[in-house]
Amino acid sequence: MYAEENMEIVIVCFGTGEVTGDSLAPMVGTALKEKYNIKTFVYGDLNDDINAKKIDSTLDMIHSVHQGSVVIAVDACVGKKEDVGKIVVKEGVRPKAALDKTANAYGDIGILGIVAPRDGDTLTNLLSADFSLVCDMSERIAKAIYTSFIFAQKCAFAKECE
Repeated sequence: MYAEENMEIVIVCFGTGEVTGDSLAPMVGTALKEKYNIKTFVYGDLNDDINAKKIDSTLDMIHSVHQGSVVIAVDACVGKKEDVGKIVVKEGVRPKAALDKTANAYGDIGILGIVAPRDGDTLTNLLSADFSLVCDMSERIAKAIYTSFIFAQKCAFAKECE
């Protein structure tokens, strides 16, 4: 499905560094840019986050600039207590789900990090997330994305993966 050569991949990291749990995706974006120097477009990091106020305008810009691109969307969420620390890969994420239960999914590939147990108000849950867990999860996600890119480049170069 995503095997075309020279296909543009865009990574969109939703969240804000101002809320512990919600900083997961901006930490991923920062790691991809600064630590891994990934060779693709990455939107959303600790210096320029995609918070609730900027989601619509950012998604409009990405849609107009990167038409036809494969979008990998990264976001944090709350979930069952026993699922905290898990990383879920699915089709798209719903970055405004905490504010709008009918929000549409965004992205061809979605990566969700479950950073805190769901217990009442989502914002309160995200504020009380364990910072070291969020840091660890963001590193694992960034490394997985980077490793996938390296593998895909090697396959494209060597044509080993046909």
